[in-house]
Amino acid sequence: MSAQGKNEVDPVMQQLRAIADASSLMELDKLLTQSMAQLQIQALLKDEGLSKVLARVEELSQAEDDEAASLQALAVLGRLAAVARGREGAVNRTVVALSPDHDLPSLEGLDSDGKAYAAQCLLQLDTYWLNDYALRESVVLDTAEKPRKLLIELLLKRFASVAEAWAAHIEALEQLEEISNPESRLRRARRISGAWLEVLRSGSFEPGGQSGTALSEWVAALLQGDNKDVDESLLFSIVDDAFDLLLRLIELRFSHAMLSDTYQVIGRARSLLGRARWIQFLSHSRSREAVNLCLRESALVLARQGKTDKALMDVMQSLYLSKAQMMKDLTRHFEKAQELDPDVRQWWVNAGVVTGSSRAVVHKVGISEDQMIGELLIEVLNTQPFMEALRDSVAPLLEINDPISAEKVTGAAAGYADIARNALMLARMRRLSKTALKGEVVEFNPLQHELLSEVRQGVRSVKVVRDGIQKDFGGSIKMLIKPRVEPHN
Repeated sequence: MSAQGKNEVDPVMQQLRAIADASSLMELDKLLTQSMAQLQIQALLKDEGLSKVLARVEELSQAEDDEAASLQALAVLGRLAAVARGREGAVNRTVVALSPDHDLPSLEGLDSDGKAYAAQCLLQLDTYWLNDYALRESVVLDTAEKPRKLLIELLLKRFASVAEAWAAHIEALEQLEEISNPESRLRRARRISGAWLEVLRSGSFEPGGQSGTALSEWVAALLQGDNKDVDESLLFSIVDDAFDLLLRLIELRFSHAMLSDTYQVIGRARSLLGRARWIQFLSHSRSREAVNLCLRESALVLARQGKTDKALMDVMQSLYLSKAQMMKDLTRHFEKAQELDPDVRQWWVNAGVVTGSSRAVVHKVGISEDQMIGELLIEVLNTQPFMEALRDSVAPLLEINDPISAEKVTGAAAGYADIARNALMLARMRRLSKTALKGEVVEFNPLQHELLSEVRQGVRSVKVVRDGIQKDFGGSIKMLIKPRVEPHN
């Protein structure tokens, strides 16, 4: 081997020696950055290299022992965790071991990569000051979107629900008032709303109780200040983010879609924008139609339960420029739902307007005389095949051996026929008709069917064993007597 080869220094050993000689965490961070840029970091951390670097980080942290050093240590450890390749556990143990017992300086004091690395390490900590720090820094950070999202992820991890995290974040949003330029303030607010949306879409979180109220108040805090002369596209983008957050809440808990309180952010945004801007927003919104579709589907679910909701209808109407367009969309959405109660259906497709004739119908429904006639009609029609068989088959046989009894049977059949004709005529006068579903297998609807079974849960398909009676109220068909059904496997 040449003398020159003997004198060559292993670059990894040279880097480890430089790290051991580093006089500060900042210097150590620069050495690691250079190693990454030279694609030598994996060789540096191989075997005992990682433990040596971690030991040096601990030594320097204890030597410097101040708030700035604690923050820099997190940035260094975050950088190491990002390249540790399966040995992140060793790095995280060091993060916990060096966990500061005091609040940290702002992440803004670090470079762009350092902010993200430090924020990543904060996810490993569990200390009393962490909530306040994450709340504050998620607002203070200007254009550092990755660390902002990590801080929001941290908040959602530490708070019991999204609603609680938003409620706590409202106070932190007061820091936006320190930004004197309205455009700059709104740009920061837009980054914050976008970060929350992206994080909430990235995982499954507990919305919490009154999440709609929490969202409404949070958006109001986000849009605080004088917004008269600002770029409207910024305002509209923030409101669209709020609508998307609303939709995400509903994705996480669909049952919330049927509660009008869930949609409070719509009314709050309308109030914050003002009438003129709200009309303009509706024309340009990217999320409005998705929220409208959600509202229409919620209305259909409520209608299938025989329910109406004035508050939900008011929310829906606020998202339309005209009532006529809303009614058109509702009519189209309800078009194939033929199983609905006619009055409930009419209420929804008419945007909650009940005509005089419809109100009269409500009082007529359930009249005992019509129900009695309906029961009689069912019995008459059910007995008709047997009486016809008695007249056509039994009476002729009796005529041979017992003419007297045959005459009585024939007379009874004729008397039944008169009763049947009268019952049918009376039913036509009262506009009653049989459902003609007996023997068919249909989807179970508790509003339309009487289930002859003690077990109700999980029943989807049922077989009709007795027809029901329905009444025509001037084109509005109402079920007076429900068809009797049995579960069908």
